[in-house]
Amino acid sequence: MEPLRVQVVDVQPAGGENLEIRLQVRLRLQNPNEFDIAYDGISVELELRNALVATGVTNASGTIPRFGETVVTLPVSASALNIAREAFNLFLRGDSHLPYVVRGKVGGALFNTVSFESRGELSLPAALLVPGR
Repeated sequence: MEPLRVQVVDVQPAGGENLEIRLQVRLRLQNPNEFDIAYDGISVELELRNALVATGVTNASGTIPRFGETVVTLPVSASALNIAREAFNLFLRGDSHLPYVVRGKVGGALFNTVSFESRGELSLPAALLVPGR
């Protein structure tokens, strides 16, 4: 069995409380196998610069068709303090590149839990990092 391919499609704010930021994260799950994969539940963790900043779970279920894909949305909670710390460190470094890792697992009824990891880098406009702009 080939591993699932997971890509972050979109991240939207979803409110929050005091020191918590809530986000709606859309993930594209791609199945490179010759058979359908049924899933029942997804769990994710988001790291920025090797620091865990957000986690989320959903009890969504469905089927990823053979050689197909599906998009799922799940709520994610992030500590406002962790996000602020990472933003401050980014500003201090003056670096417009922010590496991220999304790790997680997809639960299934007829197969064991499948883990996934997706790495990437966000590129921020340099003007955001220059004081006085």
